[in-house]
Amino acid sequence: AAHPILLYGPGWGGEVGHLGDLALLLGGAEAAFIPAEANSRGALEMGVAPHLCAGRQPAGDHRVRSRLAGVWGGRLSPVAGLDWAGMLAAAQEGRLRALWAVGADPAQGQPGIAGTLARLPFLVVQARFLTETALLADVVLPAADLTEIEGSLINLTGRWQALHPALRPPGQARPHWQILTEAAQRLVEAKRRRAWAFASAADILAEIARLRPGWRGLNAKRLGDEGWQPPGREAVGQV
Repeated sequence: AAHPILLYGPGWGGEVGHLGDLALLLGGAEAAFIPAEANSRGALEMGVAPHLCAGRQPAGDHRVRSRLAGVWGGRLSPVAGLDWAGMLAAAQEGRLRALWAVGADPAQGQPGIAGTLARLPFLVVQARFLTETALLADVVLPAADLTEIEGSLINLTGRWQALHPALRPPGQARPHWQILTEAAQRLVEAKRRRAWAFASAADILAEIARLRPGWRGLNAKRLGDEGWQPPGREAVGQV
């Protein structure tokens, strides 16, 4: 192939290193990790996991938490949060008092999960459609679809790519980032609202670029049509 690409899934463990060797033998081929869930790579890069901070930096590292606290003007808890299985268990035991589901429909075709979510004292669902999970919610926040937003994503090879809207969001639907930032502006103390003062998706990308040394130089202009690949990235990396 003129432009080979290596695709691999979970469970490789130490064998991932051999994929890196193969990628080099193929002339520096790109390798893409195929996760079980959509956008898992981007979520992990943003630190959306109990053991991670932004840039997949370890949440248990005091230096990482201190540096990010300085950027955001607030304290980061050293206590790890819950993963999805832990949230469900806590909800079943009555320890989880509220849940905010963003762009997800965990109750779809899952009666057991639907029953657990129905017992929550407070459920917020932020979604494009009135999903099975949204039907259980106390509050539904209409979100714009992927085809209706400006922003960026990280593809399966780690390349940043630009998103451009093809349609206008219907009704009161808004991009997820706008909903979250407006809610935060209303919930946090006045002295911390500056950390949520984003006027555009490009502003958020600029902050992302500041949070990890390997992302410096990333901005909306550099994404262009080809996207942006972090320099010095290993050919293959387990996610």
